[in-house]
Amino acid sequence: MKKIFLYNLEEAQPAFGSKFHGGATYIEIVFYALSAKMQENFSLIACYNSKLYIAPSLLAQCQEKKVPLLDLNQRSLREIITKYGVNFIYPISDSLYPQVPSSVTVSNTMFGLRLLEKYTDSFSWKYESRILPKTKAFLRFLFQQRLWSEKYEKEKKRLVHTQYKPVTISQHSKFSLKNLFPSMSWDSIPVFYAPLYESVPGYNCDFFTELPITIKKQAYFLMVSGNRWIKNPLRAALAFDHLISQGQCLYPIVITGVVDDRIYRRHLKNFHHFVFLNYVDRSLLNTLHQNAYAFIYPSLNEGFGYPPIESMKYGVPVAASGVSSIPEICGDAALYFDPYNIQEIANRILQLQDSDIYNQLHIKSLEHYRYVAEKQKNDLDALLKYLVEI
Repeated sequence: MKKIFLYNLEEAQPAFGSKFHGGATYIEIVFYALSAKMQENFSLIACYNSKLYIAPSLLAQCQEKKVPLLDLNQRSLREIITKYGVNFIYPISDSLYPQVPSSVTVSNTMFGLRLLEKYTDSFSWKYESRILPKTKAFLRFLFQQRLWSEKYEKEKKRLVHTQYKPVTISQHSKFSLKNLFPSMSWDSIPVFYAPLYESVPGYNCDFFTELPITIKKQAYFLMVSGNRWIKNPLRAALAFDHLISQGQCLYPIVITGVVDDRIYRRHLKNFHHFVFLNYVDRSLLNTLHQNAYAFIYPSLNEGFGYPPIESMKYGVPVAASGVSSIPEICGDAALYFDPYNIQEIANRILQLQDSDIYNQLHIKSLEHYRYVAEKQKNDLDALLKYLVEI
C-alpha cells in the first residue's frame, strides 16, 4: 500500500511565544529535504494554520514541488485523513493527536522533555512586563510540583500508544526518556542529529544581509531568544552588567528576540551598553552570528541547541551552559558555565576576552562545526529513509 504522508507544517509556525524557534527550523528543514525526494513510494501532502505566520519559502516550496497545502482552519484533521486516505502523519502535535484514528501511524521528533526536565525557574516572572502574565509565571513556579505531575501523566499517556513512533535529536534526549519513563523500552528509539539548512543538498545557504547601523563595524557579544526565560538571557545580561560596572567588558552586547526591553531596563545598571533587537529573519541572524566577537548561550535546557553551532560555523568562540544536550553538541569547542551562577558566567566572558583562549576556541570551533555538519547531513538522510519506510 502506498504511503499517504501528511506533513504537519503547523509545527514550523510560531510557538512558545516566539516567532522563530529551533523546533520550527528543524521541521522546516526536514520538509525541504522530504519534498525534494522522488515520491515513488509515498505521496506527500501538508497542513498548516493560516492564522499564524508561515515562512514564505515554505509556501514557495509547496508550490514548486506541487505539495497540496491544507488549512486546518478550513477542515479538521479527521476530514483531511478521510478525504486523502492519510495513513502516516509527521510531526504530530498535542492539539492534533486526539483526532488521529488508531489506523494511522504517527511519528514525532522529540526535541527534548523541557517541560519535564525544566518546568519553571525562579527568574521566569522577570521576563513578564504585565501583571497577569507575571502572576501566572509566579503561580507556575509556586505550584510547579503539581503542574509537573499533570504534564508527566499527559506525556506518558501519549507515549504508550502503539502507533506512536518517536525519534529524537540527541543522546541526552534519548536517555532522558529512559530516565523519566523507565517502564518503557527506549533502546530502539532512533537518534538523528538536528540538521541545519546546509544539510539539504542544493539548498541556498547564503542568508546574509547588512548589520543594523547601531552595531555596524564594531565587535560585539551575541545572545539570542531574549524574551524566553528557558533561554536564560537575563542572568547572562546581569553578568555582563557586572563586568561593565567594573570596566572589564570590552564590547557591547547584542540580544535578539527582545519584544519588550523593559525586561532588561528595570534590571540593568548599564542599559545603554546593550543593543536589543526584536525577532530577526534568518538572513540577519546569520549575519549577526558571522560578525560576532563571541556567542553566549546561557540556556537552562536544550534537546539539541542550534545557535552555538551556527556561530561555530564562522569560527566564532562560544561560552555556553554545561547542562542538558549542550556539552554533547558543542564538545570541547566551547567554554562551559553553571547557567544559574552569574559570577561564573562573568568569569567565562572574561576568558573569552583573553587572546590565547580566544584563538584556541576559534580553531576548535571551525573543526567542530565540520564534524557536526557532516553528522547532521548523514543523519538527515537516515531520518528521511526512516520516515519513508516506517
